[in-house]
Amino acid sequence: MHYVSTRGADVGADFRSVVLSGLAEDGGLYVPASLPAFTEKQIANWSWLPFDELVWRVVSPFVGSTMDESTLRALLSDSYRNFNHRAITPLEQIGHNEWILQLFHGPTHSSKDFAAQLQSRLVEHFLGEVGAQALIVGATNGDTGLAALEAFADCPARAWRYCIHAMGYRLSNSLPCRQQTLSGFSFFQ
Repeated sequence: MHYVSTRGADVGADFRSVVLSGLAEDGGLYVPASLPAFTEKQIANWSWLPFDELVWRVVSPFVGSTMDESTLRALLSDSYRNFNHRAITPLEQIGHNEWILQLFHGPTHSSKDFAAQLQSRLVEHFLGEVGAQALIVGATNGDTGLAALEAFADCPARAWRYCIHAMGYRLSNSLPCRQQTLSGFSFFQ
């Protein structure tokens, strides 16, 4: 998979570069140069797949040859092991042909847990491949950043972790209590 910048630069980045750098060199966001195409038949056949298999089929085209299949499958499986429902994202029927996809079974009960849990494992994996270290800085009001803080809380020493939040700003009720249990983070106001 080839990635470009939203500001128009053809940066020629691969998946590893995208994960580890965050922003393109020109300050834009990375996006795939082209999106993978899935047929209606493929998508219909995916409806009964277990979550691990479904997420692998959706994510693997974006990873491309940057990572082998078994490593990606292991990272995906590990990313969702702390979700508290065996289906990860259960469907709840609320009426005739009406369903709700539950996205709140992750560690922080936020839909953001899906991306944050995978992101932290990808960063850890790619840093480990080259023996590198990184500084993870989070800036949050407690709502959006909590999923990222939780995801990176258990990263080994390869990543130093700091969180910044505004002094006097009303933080989410969950952040102050999570500050006491998030290992490895230093909090600053």
